[in-house]
Amino acid sequence: MHLAEDFTLEQVIEKNGSSKFEVKSSTEKNIWHTVNFDSPSCSCKSWQHNHLPCKHFFAVFRNYPEWGWHKLPLAYTCSPTLTLDENVIPKQKANSIAKTTAPVNDASINNAFTPETTLPIPSLDSTTFEPASNESMPVRKRAHRNIGSECRKILSEIKSMTYLVSNYDDLVALRNELTKLHTKLSEGCPSDCGLLLESTTDEPQLKKQKTGKEKLKKKYGTYKKIPKDESKKH
Repeated sequence: MHLAEDFTLEQVIEKNGSSKFEVKSSTEKNIWHTVNFDSPSCSCKSWQHNHLPCKHFFAVFRNYPEWGWHKLPLAYTCSPTLTLDENVIPKQKANSIAKTTAPVNDASINNAFTPETTLPIPSLDSTTFEPASNESMPVRKRAHRNIGSECRKILSEIKSMTYLVSNYDDLVALRNELTKLHTKLSEGCPSDCGLLLESTTDEPQLKKQKTGKEKLKKKYGTYKKIPKDESKKH
């Protein structure tokens, strides 16, 4: 809209007997743009790009007050691109905004906010914001072999650190803890007369990939070989 302030009355010419205007271009010499009110349009690139009122329309509004926004067709002024849908964005009522007309005393404002004044901190109701419990969240079980690999990695690091620790008490505490863990794990391992046995896990075994011949055999079945003709040998 502020771009239309540079247009003078000599640069906006009304065509007699029609609702069209010729507006001189502000950027190009000897170029005039046609503004039409009957079927809203303008010959400038800005209108062709977005079909919204350009600076040439506002130049007509500014220099010809009788040709204002009300002169445009309702089909254009009430189009969805220029109006808000009240069902989606309702208009704000004037009564919804509280206006205070009582005089304000500067001294009361200064006294209200003194360095000794402390603003009350709103208390949060614990029943309103309840943290989500971990019990309701499902826990994804990791594969047995992955956990075992991590345990062996930790034990390997502990073994290496025993060569570096010089504190006697720390080594004694480590031995006691390892003894407890060893006893606990021994109780959970399958054994036969004190001999530990290897157990099979519940993990699903990986399916063996079928070869191309097996896939064809499953799809088309098996066929007997065609016997060779003995007569062709002679």
